[in-house]
Amino acid sequence: MKFLFVHSWRGFCLAKWYLKEAIISRFGVDINFQSVDIPSNGIPANDMLIRIVSQWKPDIIGFSCHYWSISTFLEATKWVKYLQPTVTTVMGGPQVRSKDIAQKFLHNYESIDFIIRGAGEEPLCRLLECLFSKKPFEKIPGLSFRMENQIVHNPLSVTHLRPRKLIFHRENLELIGELSLYNEVAYETVKGCYSQCLYCYYNTDHFEILDDNMVQAELALICDMQVNRVQCHIHHDLSSR
Repeated sequence: MKFLFVHSWRGFCLAKWYLKEAIISRFGVDINFQSVDIPSNGIPANDMLIRIVSQWKPDIIGFSCHYWSISTFLEATKWVKYLQPTVTTVMGGPQVRSKDIAQKFLHNYESIDFIIRGAGEEPLCRLLECLFSKKPFEKIPGLSFRMENQIVHNPLSVTHLRPRKLIFHRENLELIGELSLYNEVAYETVKGCYSQCLYCYYNTDHFEILDDNMVQAELALICDMQVNRVQCHIHHDLSSR
């Protein structure tokens, strides 16, 4: 199964590594993961996505949606369905976090198959499992989808988020190569976001503070790589450490 992750950070994308770590940990080599960083200035004016879909032919495409990329990605779902009608499209990210937005997009865009509201690692892995085994989707937390001409919004999970494993380490050669390309790298010591910015639909009071030993080891590697700037999302309880 081929999974293509599409984002528009125009730089280092931490979400890509979160999802890749979750998928590889869950499935090993059974999932072929690729990502593409495209400008948010329109499709098909930029043919990067069209080219990779035509050549690589992914089975599933996941779009990471923010306020600066949502309009481009909505249009892109139509193009990828035209190029490859059997592809499954999944939208996630802070700009599709609410039920109202998920309802609107699934109603207006037949080219969108699924929307993940909230943290994406666990729902995406469970969605891939269900697609592979042709099982129903009703138990996947935070998933919005169509079923029998109705739009269904599964409730968000009330359990703890999936703890991630080490991502920033010397054996992760692809990541090491990326770190050498960027002057600024994003990093988090907590999963979840307590900010409630007006332009963002992400809103949760559920957080997971990452393991201190893992954070120290990963930040040490980032420093060893001589990254000029680390954009760090730090929980307020950790800010004095």
